[in-house]
Amino acid sequence: MTVFDGKKNFSYGVVATPPSPASSGTSLVLGSGQGANFPDPATANYNVVVWPAGVAPTIANAEIVRVTGKSTDTLTITRTQESTSARTIVAGDQVMLADTAKVYTDMQTAITTIEGKINNVRARVGLSADSGALTGGAVTKINFNTEQFDTANAYNTSTYKFVAPVAGWYLLGVQLYFYTNITADHVYDAYIYKNGASIARGRQHASHASAMIPTVTTLVHLAANDEIEFYGMQDSGGNTVKVYASDEVSFAFISLQQAD
Repeated sequence: MTVFDGKKNFSYGVVATPPSPASSGTSLVLGSGQGANFPDPATANYNVVVWPAGVAPTIANAEIVRVTGKSTDTLTITRTQESTSARTIVAGDQVMLADTAKVYTDMQTAITTIEGKINNVRARVGLSADSGALTGGAVTKINFNTEQFDTANAYNTSTYKFVAPVAGWYLLGVQLYFYTNITADHVYDAYIYKNGASIARGRQHASHASAMIPTVTTLVHLAANDEIEFYGMQDSGGNTVKVYASDEVSFAFISLQQAD
């Protein structure tokens, strides 16, 4: 999550005790009680403008410094921010939390990142090899460990989870090709899990001993950082049924349809 700079309306003060040395010191003291005008940098640091009394700030007379600490009226600062030059700060100089270029650059970067995720969340995953034999009657996680595409880098091929990068409505689907030792009159399931619980299931009932391909799709709302996993279950009466590794028949997909 983006952490934006600290903010507070009418954050203004006057230097009572300048830094030492004045052009490189890293703390200054504001007039009595003026520290309360400024936000607490422990929550989020922020930039302030320092410039002489009686004039408007310009690139020639002002320095932007970053406030990293505050104790009553004393500000701890990092000098020469945002390509400004060090100046000799003196008593009486003005200090203001202003909307510098960094404020807008941070917002623009965050918006661009979000727009990229909103417009570009699609993934299709598969298996690099047949699954291990599934225990009969047990719902078993399918470890999809290859990606045909993952535009938002939101699927993890080590944990076998999709983590929603943004909140919104997602179309989800999974198809599993069960084979080896399929038995008639038994069921074969594919599941979609959200945050550790099943939210959708597809089932095929075997009428004869041939491969079973259960499929399920669903539309679901996900909050940012919700997790999606895919599971299967075979009830053949034995423990030798596997899921076949083929991108054509065993796969899962995720597609953001509409962001909040």
